[in-house]
Amino acid sequence: MAIFEVDRDKMMEIFALKQNVKSSVLAVMDNRLTAAHLATDVYALIELLEKLEIELVGEPLVQEIPQPVEIPAQPEETPAQQPNQEAQPESQPQEQSQPEQP
Repeated sequence: MAIFEVDRDKMMEIFALKQNVKSSVLAVMDNRLTAAHLATDVYALIELLEKLEIELVGEPLVQEIPQPVEIPAQPEETPAQQPNQEAQPESQPQEQSQPEQP
């Protein structure tokens, strides 16, 4: 097993971020903070741990989580386009019915 030296300041920063995460968890549970605040603290801690992991191992051991595909955004646009297409045929029969009246 290899022995690694880690900068004391870096470790103190990790410990400080860990304490921030713990405080944020308690604040979210007491409804003093939103989950977004907690997520920000957790993300900062993860980023620092990943940098440390790369320094020690050379590459991340854990694969990154793939970002979710934004499939719901596309179907929302499709229904929005359909009413516009339906509105056009409605306007055409009105134009046709006007010449028939005289």
